[in-house]
Amino acid sequence: MERRYYKRLSTAKDIILFSGNSIRFGTLTNCSANGMYIKTLISLPLDSLLKVIIPFREEMVKVPVKVVRKERDDHYYSEGIGVEPLTLTKEYLQFVIKTNLEG
Repeated sequence: MERRYYKRLSTAKDIILFSGNSIRFGTLTNCSANGMYIKTLISLPLDSLLKVIIPFREEMVKVPVKVVRKERDDHYYSEGIGVEPLTLTKEYLQFVIKTNLEG
């Protein structure tokens, strides 16, 4: 069984996804310093490059990511994507730490 290096933290945060000139919406269901899982209503190809915008306190945390996993949930007619941050920003790490403390 594969073990994650970082513990995944549960959350239910509405987010914005930017892909090229497209704006999409989703729900961040869990996150860690090295990845996120997002429920969406659209399908995105593997290796897609996106920018995830997470509302956090008084600002918007922007995280450039790459899609590394896809899932389809036919019961809810939604997609799920696993993404990895391309760069770790101080703001994103603060968001992960706050989520951990509140969980």
